[in-house]
This record gives sequence, C-alpha cells and structure tokens, in this order.
Amino acid sequence: MSAAALAQDILTLGCFRNISQDDYKLLLTHLLHIEQLQKTEYGGLIIGREGEKIVNSHKFLTVFLAPEYLLVKDENRTIGTVDKVYPVGVRFALAGMTWETVDVNVKSKVIFVKRVPGISVVDWDIDFKNELHTVLVRKIRSILLSNDPYPYLSERCKERLHEIQYITRNSGILENLVTALSDTKYAIFPWVGTRQLITLNYALRHRGINSKLPWITCVYLEVIFKGSKEELENLIYDILHSELNLYDLPLPDKIQIDGKYNEFIPLELLRKQFIEDYLDFDGLKEAFELE
Repeated sequence: MSAAALAQDILTLGCFRNISQDDYKLLLTHLLHIEQLQKTEYGGLIIGREGEKIVNSHKFLTVFLAPEYLLVKDENRTIGTVDKVYPVGVRFALAGMTWETVDVNVKSKVIFVKRVPGISVVDWDIDFKNELHTVLVRKIRSILLSNDPYPYLSERCKERLHEIQYITRNSGILENLVTALSDTKYAIFPWVGTRQLITLNYALRHRGINSKLPWITCVYLEVIFKGSKEELENLIYDILHSELNLYDLPLPDKIQIDGKYNEFIPLELLRKQFIEDYLDFDGLKEAFELE
C-alpha cells in the first residue's frame, strides 16, 4: 500500500482523527529508517525485516504492557510467581515462607528454590506509578481539616489519623500555598492532582526556579528559592495568570508516557504525547479558581 493510501485509511478513523498528516509522515519515515517498514520497488510500503520479528509474535496484538512473571519451584512443586529475577543465594518471601534461590532458568522463566528458616532479606518492591486526581487530593485535604468521625476505622487507625491531622494543621500546609522549610528551601502544597502538579513543577523550572517532585504520587513540590515566601507565592500566581505554552517547558529530552511500542516511535512524537496527554495547565488554573 502506498504511504498516501495508508494515511487516508488510518487518519480517517475516529481514534486517529486528531493526528496530523505531518506527524504521521514523521512516524512512517522513522519506521522505514529502523526497518520496521520498507518500500517496494514500486513505492508501496510493506512490513520490514525488523518488523517481521514483531508482527509474528503472539504478543503483537495487545497494546498494553504485560508484566513478565517467573515461576518459582521447589524441585517439582510450584510455589507461586514473582515479577523479577532473584539471583542464586538470595532469600525472598513467597506464600508465607522464606525461600533461597538455587538456580535460575531465564529462558524458561523458572526460579528453582529451597525452603530456608528465618526472615527474607528482600523487601517487596512496589513500583506505584498511578497518578492522583485533583478530586482525590482535595478529599485528602478535607479529611485532614475536618473532625468527622469514621466509625469503620480501627482504634489504631483513628489514632494515626488524629496524629496526621495534628501535624498537618500545625504545619500550616493545609491553608498556605507555600511553607518555608529553611531560609532557601520551600514546600509548595497546591493540593492538586499529579498532572497539574507536574505542570506547575515544569512551569517553575521554566522561570529558572529549582523545583522537583520528590516521587510520582507526592502532593507537594520542593523548591530552592532565594527570595521570600511571599515572593514565591506571587511568582506562582503570576504563572497561573500567564499564557503558558506547554511546548516551551524545559522537559527532559526522553520524557514519555509508558507504552508497549515506544521503542518504535520517534522521541519527538513521544514528547508531544506527554505534553498533550499528561500536562494540564487548564486543570491547574481551574483548581485554584475553585478555592
């Protein structure tokens, strides 16, 4: 099929109607360059040499990232599964018991273990990447501000909630946008969702401010700023009232949203996807207007 005919078929589909011809041309050119596609002598496009390796796999048709699991066996008895390789000699917990790796068959995705006494030295790593919505973050703040009883909580949970309410109320983070941590270090608590907070983070960097989001589900920013608390607040409000162009923000060169086939997409398009689908300046401004 010719590139023009392919573009006509693809870009008229509802899910791709907002993809420009220029972006699609960039994608096809890149796929030709990395031999996922190739041109015939008559100018048509066919699956390339490298593309054959991808489309002939049974995993090709799923568009989501599927985790790779390894089977854990004690001789011929199956114990369970894990999502990463534990090297020989390492102890880990599974099915309520502690095991030590004696052999690993990477090709067959099997870890052979033996049961050992004692406690595992390996912690379960939870790679939590889910984003928080502004509604959820605002609900957290309202709970910290309120004295509503939650009868379904255990006594220990009630004690812990009261502790957190006491700390947050006395720190000032529930009412103040900016809280001073030292003479030059500040915490910004706008109580917005992950996308809006990341947008503010890069907007501050665009103004030359050293800002960072400590971890993906964090609800505040850490900022190094030589001015006063009031000056930093005024700067933030100035950003909110500006005509911010998201494409001008100082994003890392390889920033992207996780995707199964990202390795075949030009970095320019991955960056554009991140800006269009993950940054939300309108949502950030709207959150402040609701206060």
